[in-house]
Amino acid sequence: MDLNTQSLEILKLISDTSESLCTNKLLFPKENGDRNTAERILVGLMTCLVAVMGDNTKLAYNILPEYLESLKDIASDQDYKKCSDEIMSYYEKFRDIGARVQFASANWEEVMNEEFTDYIIASMKAEASNEGHEAVLDVVRNLVDISKSYTQSEVTIIKRVTHKKTIIALTAALVLLLTVIGSGFIYTYNLKRRTEMLSASVNKLQDQNSELISTVSSQEEVIASLNGQIDDLNDKNLALDDEITEFSSYIEEHEADIQVAEHIETYDTAGEEGSGRFYADNYVVTTSGDDVTIKVTMDFYGTCNLQGDNKRISASWDDHFTDNGTIVVTFTPVKKGATTFHFFNDQNSDTFDVLVIYM
Repeated sequence: MDLNTQSLEILKLISDTSESLCTNKLLFPKENGDRNTAERILVGLMTCLVAVMGDNTKLAYNILPEYLESLKDIASDQDYKKCSDEIMSYYEKFRDIGARVQFASANWEEVMNEEFTDYIIASMKAEASNEGHEAVLDVVRNLVDISKSYTQSEVTIIKRVTHKKTIIALTAALVLLLTVIGSGFIYTYNLKRRTEMLSASVNKLQDQNSELISTVSSQEEVIASLNGQIDDLNDKNLALDDEITEFSSYIEEHEADIQVAEHIETYDTAGEEGSGRFYADNYVVTTSGDDVTIKVTMDFYGTCNLQGDNKRISASWDDHFTDNGTIVVTFTPVKKGATTFHFFNDQNSDTFDVLVIYM
C-alpha cells in the first residue's frame, strides 16, 4: 500500500471515529460535540502514534498535508493556518505526554492511554463521567493498536540476572544534533495549492484560446500572446513540481536525522542517569556502523532489565559479570537513527536511560 493510500485510510478512520465520539450521548448528553475539533485532535494523535508506536515518520508527516488538502475547497487561508497550528499543538501535547510517561513504569503504555483519554475529553469539552472515560479509553486503545500495524518495528525487551558490588559512575557525554524541519507541512501544502491554481489558469487560457481560434481567425496576435502566457504558466508549473519533488526527496533522505532529533529532544527532557548503586559508564553512545559497548554496574542481587523503544539498534548482554558486579552491554546498529534503552531492576526504583545514535 503506497504512502497516500495509507494516509487516506488513516483520515477515513479519523473521520469515522470523530463522528462516533461527537454523537456519543455519554460524552455529549445534550448536543453533539464539535466535529472539526474532534478531527483536529485525532489528526494530532494519529500523527504522534504512527511516528512513535509505528516508528513510521514518513507516513506520520504525510497525514497533516493530506488532511489540509481535503479542506482546500472549503477553508480560507486564515482558517487553514489556524487549523494547521491547532493540529500541531495537539500533536506536540500528545508527544510530550508519551515522552513523559514512557519510562514512568513497566506498564507505561496503559498510563499513556489514560492520560491521552483525559486530554481528549478536556479538549473536546465532553462530560467527564466514568462511563464516558471508558468509552474514550477504548477508542484510544484501538487507535494505538492500529498505529502499530503501519510498521514492522516492535519493542524489544532483554533480561539478565546481575551479580554484586559497586564502582564509581563516570561522567556522561551528551551529543547534540540539530535538525530543522521548519514549517514543512505548510510549505508542501502551499506548493500543491499554487500548482493547482496555475494549472487552473492554464486550462482557462487554453479554453479562451480555442474559442478565439474558432470565432475570430484574424486575431492571430491575441492568440500568440495567450499562447505565450500559457507557456510561461506551464514553465512555472513545472518549476513548482520540481520544488515539490525536491522537498519530498529531502524529507525521505533525512528521515533518520528527524528520528534522531526527536530522540535527542525526548532524552534531553526526560532521560534519567543512574544512581550510586545502579548505573552505566556512558549514557549517550554514537556509532557509524560498528558495535559499541557500555559497562553496567549494580551493587545488589536481583534482576536487571533493559527495554528499547524501537528496533533500529539491538542490544545484548555479555556472558558473565566481573567480581565487582560489572557487565558489558553491546549495541549493534541495524538501521540508521536512534534508540533509547531504559534500564531497570526488580529490587528498587533505580533506573537510567542510554541513548544510542547510529548515523
